[in-house]
Amino acid sequence: MLAAPSGRLAPGAGYNQTVTIRDGRALEADRSGERPLNPWLVLATVSIGTFMATLDSSSVNVALPAIAHDYGASIAQVSWISIIYFLVITCLLLVMGRLADLTKRGPVYAAGMAILGLASGLCGLAPNLGWLVAMRALQALGGAMVMANSPALTASAFPGHQRGAALGMVTLVATVGSSAGPTVGGFIIATWGWHGIFLINLPIGLIGSVQAFRLL
Repeated sequence: MLAAPSGRLAPGAGYNQTVTIRDGRALEADRSGERPLNPWLVLATVSIGTFMATLDSSSVNVALPAIAHDYGASIAQVSWISIIYFLVITCLLLVMGRLADLTKRGPVYAAGMAILGLASGLCGLAPNLGWLVAMRALQALGGAMVMANSPALTASAFPGHQRGAALGMVTLVATVGSSAGPTVGGFIIATWGWHGIFLINLPIGLIGSVQAFRLL
């Protein structure tokens, strides 16, 4: 039986219970019942959202000429598709992190995944450029909710001796997502058109959000 950080036993802990302290709260696990969360499942769930958010930030750039052609807009006008994404994420990262501190990180992350996936689908169905830019702003809101909480969720799930390696893997996933964006985006555009770079995120985001709501 583990002691809470204050040196006292977590409330309700009995002789037949083990207590895991995670994310500032005690999670009880009966020996004959549910086990504590698997940290590697937490890392896998967090990695899905991190990869999606960073991939979207770079894959869209290669689609701008095709989008400009379809909407009859200039490159300067369609550049707002990328600009608004970075602008909203930059402004909301600290806000979403604080929101998670005041509530719970898991639900905020899961809601971010759902918003990211749904907004991506709406981007792919955008009837005009204004709608696309607006949905990209909504997509960035989900991305901020995901990216602000990925490191904290990972750190709270792993014990101290594994925490550095786990956080390094999250950083690696983010780097791969950003680097692979142009290549993946170019392949999807050549195969399914520019709409595909948004629509492909819809099922991934929804599945990832369901997994996050169940796990985190």
